[in-house]
Amino acid sequence: MKKSILFPLALIILVMIAQSCSKSNNGPTNVGKVMFFNGCVGTTGLYASVNNVDVNNTSISYNTMLTGGYQQITAGNTVNIAFVNSSINSNLAPGVTVGIIPSQNYTAFAGGEVGGTSTVPYVLITVDSIPTPAYNTSFIRCVNLSPYSDSTIISPSAGTTTIASNLAAQSYSSFVSIASGSYNFESISVRSNSAAILSGQTLVAGKAYTLIYTGSRFASGAYLPAFTLIQND
Repeated sequence: MKKSILFPLALIILVMIAQSCSKSNNGPTNVGKVMFFNGCVGTTGLYASVNNVDVNNTSISYNTMLTGGYQQITAGNTVNIAFVNSSINSNLAPGVTVGIIPSQNYTAFAGGEVGGTSTVPYVLITVDSIPTPAYNTSFIRCVNLSPYSDSTIISPSAGTTTIASNLAAQSYSSFVSIASGSYNFESISVRSNSAAILSGQTLVAGKAYTLIYTGSRFASGAYLPAFTLIQND
């Protein structure tokens, strides 16, 4: 009698476990992820847009990324990624067309400058393919969002480690391996002699980061040349 009771009970428990496992694997698989960052000089708030639809309906302040980090975007389709200037309710610059690959991460950057006499805003997309770091190491790369493609060339470093050499505006470097720990980041523009320094930043083992150069040597206040560090995973 006891055996006949225990067998159905065990069967019920196994079914419940199977259902639980099935639920945990029901997350979306046909998606890529995109992170959005506003590094465009002269802006106070931008909205991220995919195929003319706002992402997260949250304004992105200057030198910050969209709240929530990476946003899920349906993969397998070609999408248009853009930024909307909240002050005039129109696209900051022509959007960039991207074919979203399943499980691939991307970052969309707004760069350049609005209101400049010889500069324009732009959208830069990176594919965030991050290698697996070795023990007690991190990965880091640099993105140059300067408005001045003809003069702002930087060679950022972390302590004595060079992150990128002669990195032009509207471009980015590959991820490089670096020992985890605390660093001061700095760079001097090759031709304009304007410096950007970011002190006391900690790189955690096993993580990947992007060091972002923004600002204008002709600006003031918040729009002066600066570094911002974001985490990619």
